Amino acid sequence: MSMTEDEFRDFQIALLNPRTTRDAQTEVGASNLANPCDRCRAYEITGVERSDPIMDGAWGGRVIGTAIHSHIQHNVETAAATANEVGDDLAQIGWRYPGLESEVKLVIGELLPGRVITSTTDLWVPSRNVVGDWKNTDLRKLAFIRDALGMMRGAGPIFGRDHDHVLVYQEKEPGLFRKAIKGVSERIYADEIEHAKYKLTRNSNQLHIYGLGLENRGEKVEQAFIGYIARDSAMTVDNRESSRYLEEGAPRGIVSIAFNYSHDYAAGLWKNAQAMASALDSGAKQPLDYMPHPACGVCVGEAKREVRASVTVAPPVEAIDPWLTAA
Repeated sequence: MSMTEDEFRDFQIALLNPRTTRDAQTEVGASNLANPCDRCRAYEITGVERSDPIMDGAWGGRVIGTAIHSHIQHNVETAAATANEVGDDLAQIGWRYPGLESEVKLVIGELLPGRVITSTTDLWVPSRNVVGDWKNTDLRKLAFIRDALGMMRGAGPIFGRDHDHVLVYQEKEPGLFRKAIKGVSERIYADEIEHAKYKLTRNSNQLHIYGLGLENRGEKVEQAFIGYIARDSAMTVDNRESSRYLEEGAPRGIVSIAFNYSHDYAAGLWKNAQAMASALDSGAKQPLDYMPHPACGVCVGEAKREVRASVTVAPPVEAIDPWLTAA
């Protein structure tokens, strides 16, 4: 018995993007509680996960991201299990960073009495007191993230609106480079920068909450890293043999962003989450009582859909030849 092309395509899609029991889970974790958007965070605390219908339908990036996470997890576990000073690359990593852990399950605390929140961080490096998390993105978004970070740290953008320095990620032939990113308008650039700052804040918050969970199990956390991985990069400049490997302005496909861990900041995030959960649980507040973040894609998309839905459309009229009714 054979298969049709459509049946085999559906077979492929089901294998790549299956609906699982995990998809039905609605309990919040570090990622939800890290959201700078108060309204989204309130909805998620009440068990309503807000999302963008268009982005939900674009599942390719999520699948690639999951594959990247699984690949790194396997390598971290192999490194820890085979740690050896004279072994292969993974064995040497395990030897250099003893005690490496991947996919570390953590207990953050009680959001409400009896409601224990748990979460999982991608990486814990106990020998360096470092917590890490991998983030799947693309080259264009990564350029804005790096510019936004430069602005947040007072150093200014690396690339700028016209992205004059983001000209290559692959040398096609001597002196001829493949353009990775085109310039954008001032308005689009400003919007993208604000969204990148929003993303950086959320990622930083998430790692701080992980840090709190690690402290709960007796660990000392000093530093956190966000590891951005561009899924559309050929990783040419991320090759150690590349002459541009250490060049800050090169269009890297792998970018690591470090910041110091602050217990007080992490504790503040958790206390704010507990206060919000208490207000929602008592009925003192509803999710719509909280303000949306101006750079939140979900809230912005929802507002646009509401505007479109409120536009009055004239009822259709029967098509009549005007020349026949002119008299």
